[in-house]
Amino acid sequence: KVFLQKDVVSSYFFREEFDRSYFEFNENEKTFKLKTNTLILNKDLYIPDLGMTWIIEPGTSIVLNNADIICESSVKAIGLEDNEINIKAINSGGILLKNNISLSSISNTIFSNLNAQLTKFNASSDRALLNEHDFNSTLVL
Repeated sequence: KVFLQKDVVSSYFFREEFDRSYFEFNENEKTFKLKTNTLILNKDLYIPDLGMTWIIEPGTSIVLNNADIICESSVKAIGLEDNEINIKAINSGGILLKNNISLSSISNTIFSNLNAQLTKFNASSDRALLNEHDFNSTLVL
């Protein structure tokens, strides 16, 4: 669950620049996807609302090594029964999908060991928790 008294996460990442280097963009289809089918993150990744959908393709593996993904764009993560999407954490890591009214779709996607505590974003006693996966003000199918 996500527990926020203030939106500390957005405040923190508002100052950060979106790292586009992980993605390739299709402006015509209004989509973006990872450049490779394996992504190992050793630092947090913030994805703002780009007015586009993040396509996570079947067979993709995302490893969060003490890193979190905060995504304000819609997500389409549709794995196949014989070619699933895998998202896992090493040590600590989590995913927060938030503040997007466009529909996100997730199926045949395995989440494992996601357990982030976003203490680095704390302001006084405020705390945001990302467990297996959290969706805040986001439509997910």
